[in-house]
Amino acid sequence: MGLIIARRIDEEFVLFASEDANPERLAEQLKEGITIRMHDVDRGKAWLDISAPYEITILRSELIKP
Repeated sequence: MGLIIARRIDEEFVLFASEDANPERLAEQLKEGITIRMHDVDRGKAWLDISAPYEITILRSELIKP
């Protein structure tokens, strides 16, 4: 199990490389892919289970500064 994040309709999350990510190592890890699995759904809210390499940062879009 990875990170579980809850999102409502029209809410987003963003995956991007961490600032300190090693590009070669990240490229190797991404060959295995990123898995996003629907964990649960209830009253317009979905819980997603995200499994990604350690060098991938996952943030709710509202936490990203414009």
